[in-house]
Amino acid sequence: MKVILQNNEEDCLLACYTMLLNDLGYKVPLYEVYERDSLPADGLSASYLLNLNKNFNVDIKAYKANFDEVISLIRIRGNNRVIVHWNNDHFVVLEKITKNYIKIVDPAIGRIKFSKDEFLEHYSGTVITVLPTVDFHRQKVKTLFFKYFKNTLEVRAIFSFLISLLLIEISVLLFSIVIRNMVAGNLKFISSLLLLFTIMLLQIVGYYIKNFALEKYNSNFDKSYTTILFKRLLNKPLLYFRNHTNGSISEKISFRTTLRDSVASKLIPSIVSLVSSFVIFIYLVIISFRLTIILVSMIVLYSLISSVLYHKQNEYNQSYLQYLIDFNSDFQSDLEDIDYIK
Repeated sequence: MKVILQNNEEDCLLACYTMLLNDLGYKVPLYEVYERDSLPADGLSASYLLNLNKNFNVDIKAYKANFDEVISLIRIRGNNRVIVHWNNDHFVVLEKITKNYIKIVDPAIGRIKFSKDEFLEHYSGTVITVLPTVDFHRQKVKTLFFKYFKNTLEVRAIFSFLISLLLIEISVLLFSIVIRNMVAGNLKFISSLLLLFTIMLLQIVGYYIKNFALEKYNSNFDKSYTTILFKRLLNKPLLYFRNHTNGSISEKISFRTTLRDSVASKLIPSIVSLVSSFVIFIYLVIISFRLTIILVSMIVLYSLISSVLYHKQNEYNQSYLQYLIDFNSDFQSDLEDIDYIK
């Protein structure tokens, strides 16, 4: 099942609901659920979920159930995943039950494994099912990311990115050719220096153009995204601000910076690095096919080992994070009862 994390502290139930929609075959991201039917000013309600049910042709039901009844309910429903109430103030998806562990998906953290006793410490006794109706159809909703992302780019910024990418790739190829000929003794010292100077110049110009394009992109982003964000936020009724904490509203506003920095500092440089790696790989194939096979085998082996280690590390991190949450919760309770403890 695809893990969908909540955007803020208020939409854990909606994130769980979206995960079950995806599990049923209705591939829809969380922000598309918001786009179709914005959250009401007074927060998530039963009527809001019922309206979503009509949009997605599913049926939602809630049950009071102990652990054995949860297992029976899952079996009756064909081993479908369910939403469970967690710590009396949160919702998670119950993904799998085995003899050794119980796996949940916490929309605030991710996948976590618990023993039966650990699970019962958090389980609040309520189960929610999301099942398809006769009108339900599997489908995949087109992502909105590129729809809004292309609005933040202008032709000038795109052209600048392409020019910078071309200059950087030319410098990389020239550098590999120069090194190869220097080792073979086919280039004189002065010629080598001139070529290396040309390579450095191409790199500098390429990175300068790329930085110029990033600045242009940031400016376009603020014009097309930030303005819309504040307009929509200020158009919300007063009840919206009364029912949302200052922290949650600030989190929504600061998310624009996170999104912009992710695109400018990670997505675009990653695309440049990927294209550079592809060009170098093609050049390596031309030079030595045997060396290319060895290199690819090492990369595949490294990727497999890294993937296994990443998943193990991720499980440990999520378990430790859950431990910290439980510890802080107990610590807060102890502080509230400090008079009695003393």
